[in-house]
Amino acid sequence: MATFNIYKISEENIQDLFKKFSKVGLKKQKNNNLGGYSMTFYISKNPDPSEVWWLDLCEDFLEDQGDYKNKSQFGALVAEKEDEYYVVSFGKTYFYLQQFCDPDFGLNFAERILDPESIKMKNSKFYKSIKSKTITSYISESIITFDSGESIGYLKGIPDDEEKYGSKVHCGTSAKFSLDITLIELPEVLDNIRKDLKKDPIFSIPRAQKITEEREIEELDKKLAEKIMEADISMDEFSVLGVNFIFQSDYRYKLYKVYQEVNESEAGDISIKDLQDFVSSNDMEIPRDFSKIKVKVFKDTGNQFTKSIKELLDYSDDERNCLVDGRWYKFNESYLDSLKSEVDKIDLEYGAEHDISSGVGEDEFIEMLENNDYLSTHTTVEQIGDRYSVEKMDLYKGETIYFVKVGQTGKMNYVVDQSMNTLRLLQHNDNEIEIDGQKKQVKNICLWIVLDKKKDLENISDTKSLIFLMKLVDWKKEVQNAGYKPIIKVNYRRN
Repeated sequence: MATFNIYKISEENIQDLFKKFSKVGLKKQKNNNLGGYSMTFYISKNPDPSEVWWLDLCEDFLEDQGDYKNKSQFGALVAEKEDEYYVVSFGKTYFYLQQFCDPDFGLNFAERILDPESIKMKNSKFYKSIKSKTITSYISESIITFDSGESIGYLKGIPDDEEKYGSKVHCGTSAKFSLDITLIELPEVLDNIRKDLKKDPIFSIPRAQKITEEREIEELDKKLAEKIMEADISMDEFSVLGVNFIFQSDYRYKLYKVYQEVNESEAGDISIKDLQDFVSSNDMEIPRDFSKIKVKVFKDTGNQFTKSIKELLDYSDDERNCLVDGRWYKFNESYLDSLKSEVDKIDLEYGAEHDISSGVGEDEFIEMLENNDYLSTHTTVEQIGDRYSVEKMDLYKGETIYFVKVGQTGKMNYVVDQSMNTLRLLQHNDNEIEIDGQKKQVKNICLWIVLDKKKDLENISDTKSLIFLMKLVDWKKEVQNAGYKPIIKVNYRRN
């Protein structure tokens, strides 16, 4: 049984891929014409040896000081037909294919050949959510479902036609499956792939779309670089190359500046603080020198390769742009429509009697409500159960706890986070909360937001903050899963 990990390469990228092959030591071998395909094999005839970092730790136990090195062979089979290019990856070649491949190929393939009721695993990214990325594995084959705000990067499932693609197919930026065939029979498989890609999808996968406009990418890179020095960004815990999950913790890293490798950092883990220190110690100007920062990546098996720093960062902004494996993507309209639809399912309440004038602040607003039979805990620390003391809410009335925020939409994220913290604590105390020594039942959790807006909202999804909408979707789901009813009250602070 042979395993095939197949990438699709666009015609405009194929020459750059061949240059990359030459640079990393992949040597061209024989070319054969099989089933209408021109097929050429490349192999690493003399792969560079890599250091075994843990030998230094064990030197007192070595009988000799031999030159211990790791070597790892890798190769690629390139198949071309009618100006379409497919590459079968062997060994670590998938590390080099990612930047040249068609990133939509694997999931386009999945939409057309996987049985949507027989999914075994999925990888998702949740942009500006409490969750950043998840890997979900199902105990048995499951019907595919998607959460609002979820973007899929990988699926594993059973194909509709197991004779063509085997019993399991992995789909990411590449497609991987096992078949009892030789390479002579590979053209028939490639023909099946090409035919299936022209069919209508069986189901749709929510995902983001790659940004290709160079000027837009340059502007996003500049913004990204500035966020690094503000520490308003994080390192990516794992990525998907083709169908391979690459966990940062499995590797060691060296930062270096292009053309100045003598200034490379010590090999080890990498964090935003490490990146900031590297920039400072090398007198680099950000964002000007951002593109000069590279990363050497080491693994015990002998794999060693270089990445741009962008490929290790996890970032999204409030304008539907996100960074995935070093590439910029934008949420498509269907993604945004799905997000808005989910938010608008939350009960929304408005009462004009609670609108306030521009001079009224948050504390004063809460005091006004306290005079209308709401219990205020805005400035007090209360006990939940025997273990926690927190400033847990702002108001209580009629089995509902309220979290209040007054101001611009961009400042409303805090009130969502505050309520989520209290929600987790509530679950430890049987739906009860103690106020002034008395236990109160809680059935509803309400966000009471007072917006500085001239025009009233028809729907809460009309707010322009994408991050706020994502947080609300997570909040709604968490509140409902905990057995409470989510409510949003909206009022306005008028000039």
